[in-house]
Amino acid sequence: MKPLRVFLLLLLFPVLALLSFGPRRAAKPARAQVMILGSYHMGNPGADLVNMQADDVTTLRRQQELQKLAEKLARFRPTKICLEWAPGTRYDSLVQVRYRQYQAGTYQLKRNEIDQIGFRLAKMLGHERVYGIDAPGRFEFGELMAYAQRHGQDGQLKRQVQSVDSMLKADEQVLLKTPLDAYFRQINHPALHRLYHDWYLRLLHYGTPQEPAGSRLVADYYERNIRIVANLMQVAPSPQERVLVVYGNGHTSFLKNILANSSEYDLVEAYDFLK
Repeated sequence: MKPLRVFLLLLLFPVLALLSFGPRRAAKPARAQVMILGSYHMGNPGADLVNMQADDVTTLRRQQELQKLAEKLARFRPTKICLEWAPGTRYDSLVQVRYRQYQAGTYQLKRNEIDQIGFRLAKMLGHERVYGIDAPGRFEFGELMAYAQRHGQDGQLKRQVQSVDSMLKADEQVLLKTPLDAYFRQINHPALHRLYHDWYLRLLHYGTPQEPAGSRLVADYYERNIRIVANLMQVAPSPQERVLVVYGNGHTSFLKNILANSSEYDLVEAYDFLK
């Protein structure tokens, strides 16, 4: 009987183990961390639908504030810094040359966020290079405006554009009297990003199934941002990466929206690091 009892106990052991410890949960897969910092265009290139006029960031006051901003962002410990220019271009090569010169102390930072935030932080963290992830895109707002004019909606669309213009004009005044680390925290509030996203979604009211003027424009903008995310994923395929993306704030909500449901990347709010 003794060998039989031993045999039965061996058969029962897996069942007893399951009852004692319950089902084992699969380990959560490691994910890369991505922080997207929305920025205003410090150099005022005038490339957006509505453009903000900003003061000179090369002044002593602004340089001290940018250093403080970089120190706050450094707490995220990014392993790579991705910025707004297209990879694989002549400009890409030029940026890398400038960054190496900056590391060697022979390049003076220009008045743009690529230099002032990207270069500054990358050098502080000892990064060998910076990464461009921009992608070209179609954004024919004139076609949407022409549709609105043909269908008596031009006044409505102009008011929507003016709402952004008014917000940026007010924002310019806030920027002038606000330290840059505090200003960047304000413009990276998640609620503000949702507001920006909603502005684009309201363009879907313009058009018909036969002439989808508004949805075509929004789809074009989504496509560009999807390509930007694709470039990001190709730069940082490893789950060990911690990536800081510095981009024009009009893109931020789209980039976050695209990455939000990824199984490979976790979003980290810049707002939480800028306290």
